[in-house]
Amino acid sequence: MARLTGLEPATPGVTGRYSNQLSYNRALIFMAFTLDQGWQRWRG
Repeated sequence: MARLTGLEPATPGVTGRYSNQLSYNRALIFMAFTLDQGWQRWRG
């Protein structure tokens, strides 16, 4: 007899959270790169 453990419904939430974290990291890298470009331009 199969029982629901509660893990199955949580799987989409975990993958969604993981993809959101990847997007967040990508945005942080982009912001850091943009700020670095601006800093180098300002520095001369």
